[in-house]
Amino acid sequence: MTKFYVHIAETAEHDIDETLGYLIAIKHDPTAALHLLEEIEKKKKTISDFPLKYQTVDDPFFAFFGIRCMPVKNYFAFYIVDGNNIYIIRFLHQKQNWKSILKTEFPN
Repeated sequence: MTKFYVHIAETAEHDIDETLGYLIAIKHDPTAALHLLEEIEKKKKTISDFPLKYQTVDDPFFAFFGIRCMPVKNYFAFYIVDGNNIYIIRFLHQKQNWKSILKTEFPN
């Protein structure tokens, strides 16, 4: 079985940090932050074992780049599979305008 390596891009790392900070500092819910972090780790393991489990984003622009969307609680982790590497590029809340945010990563 091929081994896949999960990498988290700086932008996604920033997204995760911001989200956890929001849950702790604004929502005053460190337990929710911990549960979210645990879920992120579980999902990373899932895609390292089954990188094609989640479909490409249902949008021709994003599908062209092979961007896949993995749900993580109320968030989406967007990632790309390249050879034996998986790159998580963004981690965004489902209610955010994620299409607009993602397009900034891939200018025309």
